[in-house]
Amino acid sequence: MGLFTNSISPAGGLASGKFGGVIQTVFAHKTGMSSISPGRNGTAEIPSMSCAITMSDSSNKVFIHYSIVYDTGTGNGKGGFRIFRGSTNIAQPDSASNRYLVHTGYGANADQDQSMMNTSGTFIDTPGSGTHTYSMRAYNCDQSDATFAVRINGARQDPDQSDDGRACSSLLVQEISV
Repeated sequence: MGLFTNSISPAGGLASGKFGGVIQTVFAHKTGMSSISPGRNGTAEIPSMSCAITMSDSSNKVFIHYSIVYDTGTGNGKGGFRIFRGSTNIAQPDSASNRYLVHTGYGANADQDQSMMNTSGTFIDTPGSGTHTYSMRAYNCDQSDATFAVRINGARQDPDQSDDGRACSSLLVQEISV
């Protein structure tokens, strides 16, 4: 038996600095495999990893959670994943001299067929009113090989053997009342 309520927050309200009720949830579930090449110092959107949400109140927050299964080649590759709202890169750390900025990072691995990795994270955004599309993008940092690729939901090499796996990734976006 489930627990049901007709209220999105406690009767007395939430304490200062806290927020809570989930107004709406949208998600993207990527089950297919993709190989993307963001290029040198470039970004590339991960196919099927975007969600549009229309805010019911401009002061509400958006809770973003992602889980990405990926692999990279063995070249001198480095980079990471970024969260975008439309064309704006959000969820960045503070600038740190000449270091590249991503929400979570990746690097090259030594084996190319059984080494899928997983990264996940969360972020709270305050986008204001309107409809906002959130997406996940891969970012390559100054690779000498501009074709350095990131494979989503599978290993970098895919020889179609029974010991090579496939996976799925997801993006969840929720409007949270303030």
